[in-house]
Amino acid sequence: MKGKINMEDYQKRVIEEYKQLKTRFIRLKNFIKEYDKGNTQDWDLQYPIEVLKMQCHAMQVYCQILEFRAKLDGIDLNPKKRYTVAIPVGNGFYKTLVQHSKTGNLVLGDYNYASLKLLEKHNRNVPDGGITEDRIKKSSCSWAWQFAKELTDD
Repeated sequence: MKGKINMEDYQKRVIEEYKQLKTRFIRLKNFIKEYDKGNTQDWDLQYPIEVLKMQCHAMQVYCQILEFRAKLDGIDLNPKKRYTVAIPVGNGFYKTLVQHSKTGNLVLGDYNYASLKLLEKHNRNVPDGGITEDRIKKSSCSWAWQFAKELTDD
């Protein structure tokens, strides 16, 4: 009997694979353009440029396949960065932004956090895509952007 797939891990792996492939594809594509212009004299290719062009084409097709699979699986290959916002209010306490229950807008919360870990945990659970740069800067608390720190997966 096969084990269950952890969907969150699967999504992370697909996104990482796509990012790496896309980066390598773009680098190879740019190299080929420069080679075709004659701007790569310092490179001594041991095989015809057509080999790299075939590889580039295969990488492009693979990118398209990953994009199609991601669409079918409902995976956003370019997720927005999410942030935690710890606004110092004195005596070792912090406030953060919360999502207003009626409007969905980000507003300054009432709770004073003594623990940055608890505040970050709260920020990880903000619905509707979390706390993003766009949401902060479009909110009435746009000034809070100066306290934003990108959330990492650790």
